[in-house]
Amino acid sequence: MIDILMPQLRNDAAFTHLLPFFAANLLPQIIKAQTARTHFFKFAGASVWLEAYGVHLMVSRVMFSRLGRKWESPISLLYAQIYDANWEEITNIELAVNTMGPAGERSWRNLKFPQFLPVPFYHNSLFLKQRWYGPEDPRMILVRNEMGQDEPLIVSNADHRNIKDFVERKGNIESGGRVVGGDLENED
Repeated sequence: MIDILMPQLRNDAAFTHLLPFFAANLLPQIIKAQTARTHFFKFAGASVWLEAYGVHLMVSRVMFSRLGRKWESPISLLYAQIYDANWEEITNIELAVNTMGPAGERSWRNLKFPQFLPVPFYHNSLFLKQRWYGPEDPRMILVRNEMGQDEPLIVSNADHRNIKDFVERKGNIESGGRVVGGDLENED
């Protein structure tokens, strides 16, 4: 798991800002000492069967503690894995998935598994004592997109600081709700 996380922390823009949580050179020390089990805590997850690929997608919460104490784990991340029909993990696999960009444009993208998922969340690496940042308790369902394909929808709990109410009007129908997101990294 650390071998997956380290390159993402160094090279993936969705993770580089999380590097301070892991302290300089701590991850290589954990690998060398073979103490990953005392710093990373993986919880049960949620899964869906992806019929188009013939595999299970499993998403689990992983907590990290510098001190090796589960109750002092200030950050959680979501870890995605692929399993075959017999629940044997398939590693180093790429799935071609249809993604949607910010303007609604569709394109195909290869996603490699296992991987930590780029889920935005509020965090402040200067305040770690009695703080818990990141997604928790992931749940997953399949939803049918506008192209008639089933795709996983992941829902999780997390502390957010940027919540906005909205009202949307389409013809005579008015609906409302809450949007969580925005520039979460720069919120106090």
